Amino acid sequence: MALEKADFEAISEADLQELIFGEVPEGLRIEYKRELYGLTGDEKREALKDVSAFANAHGGHLILGMEAQNGLPITLRGLGNIDPDAEINRLEQIIRTGIEPRIPGIRILPVSLSNGTQSIVVRIPKSWNPPHRVIAQNSNQFWIRNSVGAHEASVEELRSLFTFSSSATEQIRQFRLDRIKLITEGR
Repeated sequence: MALEKADFEAISEADLQELIFGEVPEGLRIEYKRELYGLTGDEKREALKDVSAFANAHGGHLILGMEAQNGLPITLRGLGNIDPDAEINRLEQIIRTGIEPRIPGIRILPVSLSNGTQSIVVRIPKSWNPPHRVIAQNSNQFWIRNSVGAHEASVEELRSLFTFSSSATEQIRQFRLDRIKLITEGR
C-alpha cells in the first residue's frame, strides 16, 4: 500500500488517489473521513477514539478529506479552505491532551491537491505501551480497532493489551542487557 512508504513526508496526491483506484477499503489499518474533526466535545472524542484505537491495535492511517461509501474511498475531495498548519496544531493538541498515556510517534502531514484543497494524513504507530485511553471531557474509555472499525475494548482485550505492554518492556530490557554483555565481551 502506498501509505506504508518509509518516507512519510513523500506521501502525495497520487498515493491517495491510488487508494481509490485500488479500492482499498477501510479496515484494520485505514479509515477515511470526509471532513475535519469538529470543535464540539463529541467530535473531539471521535478523533481521540480513532487515534487510540489504531495505537491499541496495529497502527494505521486516518485520511481526512477522502469521501467513502460503504467503506470504499470514492472521491479525494480535500478539506476546502483551511490553514493546514493550524489544523495540524489543533489535532496535535487534541491528541496530546486527550489520550493517556501519550502516544509517541504520531505524524500528521498536509497533502496539497490539484483541486486547490488540502488533505491531511495522520499516521498512528502501533503502540509499545498500550493500552491508551481517551480521557477528554471526563471520558474514560479504551478503544481498539478490528477489520470493521473501532469498538470499546472488552476486559479480555484490555488484559491482552496490558500483558503485551509488560512483555514488550521486558523484551526490550533483555535485548539491551544481551547487547551490553556482547559489547563488554568484545563480540
